[in-house]
Amino acid sequence: GGPQPVGAAVPGRWDHVVDWAPVPDLVGTVCPPGSVPAAGFVDAVGTAHERGIDCAVHLGVAFGRDATTFAPGAPVDRAQLASFVARTLELAGVELPAPEMPAFDDLGDSVHAERIEQLAALGVVAGVGERRFEPARPVTRAQLATFLVNAHRIAGGEPLPAMPDAFVDDAGTHERAIDAAAAAGLLAGLDEQRFGPAGQVQRGQMASALSRLLDRLARDGRLTVATTG
Repeated sequence: GGPQPVGAAVPGRWDHVVDWAPVPDLVGTVCPPGSVPAAGFVDAVGTAHERGIDCAVHLGVAFGRDATTFAPGAPVDRAQLASFVARTLELAGVELPAPEMPAFDDLGDSVHAERIEQLAALGVVAGVGERRFEPARPVTRAQLATFLVNAHRIAGGEPLPAMPDAFVDDAGTHERAIDAAAAAGLLAGLDEQRFGPAGQVQRGQMASALSRLLDRLARDGRLTVATTG
């Protein structure tokens, strides 16, 4: 089928901002230990996502709020994530298209509009219906899974393999993407049974997820990045 929509949040108990345990170190190929300098964000030091943040910033796919602040606990909206994913695809060598006609009517003069339209043309993102993208809506964990799986399909040249159902709380539009992303090490559950699909994605979590996506592409031979400190 076509790209899975990344619109409405998946209903469930996990409708608050949550953090989830990081998966084991899965950025060691694209950002080997000792090769990537600390990004210098005082609010990221000692957090679960410090390495993912340092890696994403070093590779140029994520940026801080200022020289010393990353705001790892701040939520990410759909427009912002589109720009982060677009930069990730460009780093992986994907040529982003220049759509002739806009897909959405609610982007206005958003600085992220071009990126959103490019990703829509590639089938990485989809709207919520009636030519709306709802760029300011916070991204849920379920939606992030679909963003990542679709991005891997474009950059890696093939989809991640379908996997058995890994969580008891992920039934819905994004279930296949959640299971594939978890099996690939891009995302982890809240515990062995729960994914928390409706939890809002935070900036630190996003940075770790994008770094893991790039690492997966590097391990698969789809990406070569020089990582000199």
